[in-house]
Amino acid sequence: MFDLFKNFSKQKALLWVWLIIWIVIIILSVSINQKSDSTLNPSLIKQDLRIDLDQEKATPLRPSSLSITLENLGQSIGVGDVFSVLADIDTKGSNINLVQFILDYDSNMLEVVEKNFKASVMSMRTRDDSVLGRVDIIRGVPGDGDADDRDDGFTGKGYFGTIVFRALRSGSINLTVSPETKLLLDDGIGTQTDVALNSLIINVK
Repeated sequence: MFDLFKNFSKQKALLWVWLIIWIVIIILSVSINQKSDSTLNPSLIKQDLRIDLDQEKATPLRPSSLSITLENLGQSIGVGDVFSVLADIDTKGSNINLVQFILDYDSNMLEVVEKNFKASVMSMRTRDDSVLGRVDIIRGVPGDGDADDRDDGFTGKGYFGTIVFRALRSGSINLTVSPETKLLLDDGIGTQTDVALNSLIINVK
């Protein structure tokens, strides 16, 4: 009788062990399914995307293009006359520290008399690679490699330089800022910016 009771107790204990194991398996299964559902839940995905988009909006965007413009002082120009063309920079809020200014002209119609950059916002001359028919000047200003500050480099609108020409022949002459012109951000790696190009037509009588 004692052995029968002992065997019954063992069977009962074994039954409880199996019951506990099944309960644990069911709980784990439900937990995994819930996790999987939350990962694929479209509302949660939308929420994550919305957070990313909001963060994107909060990041300030750099301007799409900076500009160099040419200006003539409205002189009446005849053959043999000397006249000036001014170049101005607008960084559109960006902080730059180097400019490569390239101006193309017809060397049969014009000759360069002088290149004046004494009062330029780009105070340091680095290179002059000008050749017949092309003015190619590189100038800079001290920077610290941080394009987001305003304590160095150059930000805003300012005078870049003056090219003095002599008119050799009469006619309509096109002065063009080359697409190779570069304005580099003061970010330590010389990031090039898009430049809005400008041209100027000179009429020589």
